[in-house]
Amino acid sequence: MDQSIVQKKPNQLPNKTKSLSNLIEKRVSRSFIALFFRQFIVYGTLFLGNILLARWVSPDIYGIFAATLAFQSILVILADAGLGSALIQRDQEPSQDEIAALFTVQIVLFGGLAGCIWIFAPQIVVLVDLEIAGEFIVRAIAVVLFITAFRSIPAILLERELRFDAIALVETVGTIIYQITLLVFVWQAFGLMSIVWALAIRYSCDVFMIWKLHPWRPRLSINLRPIMSYLAFGLNMQGVRLMGYVKDQLPLLLIIPILGATSAGHWGWALAYIGIPVYFNQLTARIMFPAYSRVQSDRDAVGVLTTIAIWLNLSIGLPIIFVLIYFAPNLVPLLYGNVWLDALPTAMLLTPNMLAGFVTGALFPVLYATGHAGKSLKIFMLWVFLTIAGSLLGIVYRDLQGMALAYSCATFIISIVLLFSIRSMATVDLKTAFFKPLTALFGMAIGIVILGFVSTSWVLVCILASCVYIIIFFIVNYGQIRFLYNNLFA
Repeated sequence: MDQSIVQKKPNQLPNKTKSLSNLIEKRVSRSFIALFFRQFIVYGTLFLGNILLARWVSPDIYGIFAATLAFQSILVILADAGLGSALIQRDQEPSQDEIAALFTVQIVLFGGLAGCIWIFAPQIVVLVDLEIAGEFIVRAIAVVLFITAFRSIPAILLERELRFDAIALVETVGTIIYQITLLVFVWQAFGLMSIVWALAIRYSCDVFMIWKLHPWRPRLSINLRPIMSYLAFGLNMQGVRLMGYVKDQLPLLLIIPILGATSAGHWGWALAYIGIPVYFNQLTARIMFPAYSRVQSDRDAVGVLTTIAIWLNLSIGLPIIFVLIYFAPNLVPLLYGNVWLDALPTAMLLTPNMLAGFVTGALFPVLYATGHAGKSLKIFMLWVFLTIAGSLLGIVYRDLQGMALAYSCATFIISIVLLFSIRSMATVDLKTAFFKPLTALFGMAIGIVILGFVSTSWVLVCILASCVYIIIFFIVNYGQIRFLYNNLFA
């Protein structure tokens, strides 16, 4: 999308929607900056924490840690019921009756799920093959789950209002607290209880901070009629989230009982290593969903935002992926230790999965925001089927690299399906979204080849090649950078 195209599209909009489109674009840009700094600090902290964890524990213990966090994440997904996303997606401001009804539903769901986990903790421990103290750990996670219910409504309202500066502050502080607590307890040999303490302290701080930033008086209501219209969209969104969980986390949970904790550790590490830029992808998707929702009836505005989302994902993600793969033989031993070199082939085969994920992460929110959650659920079901079918073959044949290849093929196919699916909702400028970031990456690759003949220091080559990418990127993408700057400071 050249600058001229960016400037023309808003002028073609009806007068009633023109000001709204401009306001949303400015809020998106400002939210992006706020969350970018949040993402830089948060995932910088997680990156450093993951390095220390990988150096302090063996692959089998790392695998159990990863499986425990996967278990905790499914609890949050199940308890939300998709109603929060439904509230964000609606054009109208939510009434107090709607908020009270939604809070009541979430308290019941979170409390009921936490109670079931508490009761069936012994069976869960046997199922996932935890250590002797596992029963206490599972019940402690249930308590943490219930705590998260009290941060849900203020967080949803902040996100709906695009107040991502406040959200960024809460999540930055919470993540830093979580990572420090986890590492201290691991260092003190608390084992899996380290995760429990880290989660409990982190979410307690989250609740306190988010209520200070968005004061809200909780109110229960037995009248659920105000949110009945949310259910269809919410259930479809919940289905998408559950499918996403099955796709991403179920193979990890299956690896432990079938292939062992060490294989689970290798798989979890490979995903974490090659998935570093996907953290940025999640940032873009998170901002774009409420942004798309505010202009969902304006095809041109949705098209502009969609192009920007893909362009941002690829512009940041491509050079990071390239560095992680090209310099992996040097980076992995230096940062994580030689023990993780065995997982490197798996990480490399996951690369296409991550690259295609930059596209899917930008396009799925378009379907959600424009009211096509049912279509997105069908596409997600296809994605899950392709991924799980390939993953199960890999597990049966004890081949983690085969699993990685299955992940990559499935995500690439789905990215193509999504591009065709949103044609009636938005027009994506392919030149801007894909070819401009690739042009800068091509220049970086040439720079690495040339610099490799000049210097034997891979660190120096990496730094200089990154500078080459930045220079070419600014030249090729001047129009888009100016567009974002104008929306940020105009």
